[in-house]
Amino acid sequence: MTRIEHKSSKWHPHRRILAAIGGAILVGISVPAGAAGGPPLGAARTYAALGGSTVTSTGLSSLTGDVGVWPGSAIIGFPPATVTGALHAGDAAAALAHADAALAYNFLAGMYSPPANDRTGVDLGGKTLAPGVYHFNTSAQLTGALVLDAQGDSNALFVIKVGSTLITSSGASVVVINGGADYDESNVFWQVGTSATLGSGTSFTGNILASQSITCVIGSSMTGNALALNGAVTMDSNANTSPTIIVPGVPPVVPPVLRPTNLTAVLNGPVATPGAGLRWTDSNIDEVGFYVFRRAGAGAFAQIATVPSPNTAGTGGLMTYQDDGLSLSTTYSYQVTGYTAASVETPPSNQALVDTAEPVVVPPVDPPIIPVIALTGSLSGDVAAPGTLLSWFDVSADETSFRIYRRDGDGPAFVLVGTTPSTTTLGTGAAFAFQDLVLNPSTTYTYRVTSVPASGTESGPSNEVLVDTGENPTPPARWLDVNLGRRRSAVRDRMKAHRDRVYVRGSYAVIDVDSSVPSVVRNTDPRVGGMSIQVRAPGNLVFLNIPPNDAGWVSTRKGIYRWRTHNGRNAPLSRLWIDTRKSEFALRSFQNDFSAVPRNEITVSLTMLGAAGYDDRVWNFPSKLPVDHSALYRIPR
Repeated sequence: MTRIEHKSSKWHPHRRILAAIGGAILVGISVPAGAAGGPPLGAARTYAALGGSTVTSTGLSSLTGDVGVWPGSAIIGFPPATVTGALHAGDAAAALAHADAALAYNFLAGMYSPPANDRTGVDLGGKTLAPGVYHFNTSAQLTGALVLDAQGDSNALFVIKVGSTLITSSGASVVVINGGADYDESNVFWQVGTSATLGSGTSFTGNILASQSITCVIGSSMTGNALALNGAVTMDSNANTSPTIIVPGVPPVVPPVLRPTNLTAVLNGPVATPGAGLRWTDSNIDEVGFYVFRRAGAGAFAQIATVPSPNTAGTGGLMTYQDDGLSLSTTYSYQVTGYTAASVETPPSNQALVDTAEPVVVPPVDPPIIPVIALTGSLSGDVAAPGTLLSWFDVSADETSFRIYRRDGDGPAFVLVGTTPSTTTLGTGAAFAFQDLVLNPSTTYTYRVTSVPASGTESGPSNEVLVDTGENPTPPARWLDVNLGRRRSAVRDRMKAHRDRVYVRGSYAVIDVDSSVPSVVRNTDPRVGGMSIQVRAPGNLVFLNIPPNDAGWVSTRKGIYRWRTHNGRNAPLSRLWIDTRKSEFALRSFQNDFSAVPRNEITVSLTMLGAAGYDDRVWNFPSKLPVDHSALYRIPR
């Protein structure tokens, strides 16, 4: 949960509000922490792509399912991109799907992942995971293949929770094995705290629910739902090649077979025995090699070589071939085709010419430094402290680092704001990212990136991207200001599993914003619109959703309401007391194991009648807990 501090505002007289994902309150269904089943996606299930701000496709993207945006309304690139379902641009259907996606995101965020399943700092490539809930405290990286072993269970559930970004490298893959012929890939969930980027040629399995954005780079494919709650779903392409997002259970759309592009030929070698150096861009996604054709003068083209592809994912990699032993005073034409494992040949590339009567140009010892390509940028962070997440592709051959430049607003010049090392000296399409965190609200920023080799000779700049931090958000119509600790609260540690108790007391104020002067509402009946409550701590979650007019409510006297669970102590939250006359509440729950950690940061959030708010509290324990009797620890006043 993200808290926004508003230092000055005519409409906000209180200290805290809840920053809801995509405008939807983060509440869920009533389950205990560590539930065995994943969340239903509800109305979001049919959406191949669902964005909070936009859904954008460049080129011939092919999506099976619906496409929607809410609260935004921009769907760009359809057509030429195709979709088997319907487009929902900011309508009621998209709003319902967004609300269900927010519920599922919060459900996943609250699922318990044991300490043994902490994968923080570990690359998922080359790993095999059994069914379960895994977590990364910060970012997650996938280089190579991740295998999810269902171990013979056709209903096996895999949940991977990522604290910040999820990035896959070129050619990465996620594969489910031993699930049987009827295994449903919708049982694989990726909950991403900020944004997800699928690198070129990635073959991905699972539903991605991201707080911010999802980017599918050229040549990547996905079996699952791409649900971005706040930001955009972006599909990049080049030369009419784009990713395929597939809803499980529907046959995949076969991507087109694309020709090689940007073929060039340079005369080189000794004057007496000249040669031609060929270079081209691999624009396909499943080629295994290339055919090189040559024509002398006005003759016919004939194949002169077969060049294997070092990367079957293709998507922007550079290929080369040296043709030696040319005749003098002759004009040669070249063209290249690609071919797949099924022997499907692409159309030919453009033609390139060399004339052996021209002076021979000796190429430099070092290959040229080629600018990075496909630079993109998306807004990250929160309104008070926005940032930018940049992504690009390395197509040079000997770079050692990248330089990131930024221009603020209408400023006169670009300024160096950061550098990042290159993890590969081979280039050929590897994906890179950089986070620029220090930005001002209501400002437009322009970015570009260069490659730098060991010699320090900088390449030309990439394409430029703009990021607008926007205006301050419109104030909500209603929210809660929650404060803990008005009276004492307590944790009772019974030293036995499922015998602990947490008792929390606090106050709240329901704020209605009808104009520039807000009003405080105290006598709100919690039975009418229902109520949702969360109590969070490391490794622990109390998560409850009380529907409207629930039978557990009892009104003891005017303005005072009590609620008790139908399941006794087997429920995550057992009792709730609300005094609307004084705006006070108290709650009690069981099954809370606080003995495993010496320090717990407790967060309590409430939702009622469309209003939401939260507060937090640190509960301090002694360094060694007693083992021979129960102990009562209280929060200081």
